[in-house]
Amino acid sequence: MTSIHFDTSEINQLAVDFSRAPGRMQRAAPKVMHKTAFDIKTRMRRDATGHRYLPKFAREVNYERIDTLGLHYEIGFDKAGQGKLANIIVFGSINNAPVYDFYGALYAETRTLASKLADAGHDSALGVRA
Repeated sequence: MTSIHFDTSEINQLAVDFSRAPGRMQRAAPKVMHKTAFDIKTRMRRDATGHRYLPKFAREVNYERIDTLGLHYEIGFDKAGQGKLANIIVFGSINNAPVYDFYGALYAETRTLASKLADAGHDSALGVRA
């Protein structure tokens, strides 16, 4: 009788890698989110500079983590100093048009965030330490 043998060691290793992928992704995602939140804050500050009547407006842009995992961040203006005018500056008023694009930094960083999370997922699934 003829016997056939299949080497399944690579498939077994892949199964182990896939079983560990969720944990690796859970460790990688908060790092990606923190870096992206920082980048959005930096871009928002850069976008808020240069207004001749609001020289201290950019200082009021800040961010904070709002969950224990590090996946949710709140990024915006502190309601102190010129930050108290943020709603009028961002959304305008009856007499004034908006002078700041509040969502510009978020839109600019969304593609980068998606790419970084995709890379982290890829590395997690294939066993590469993220």
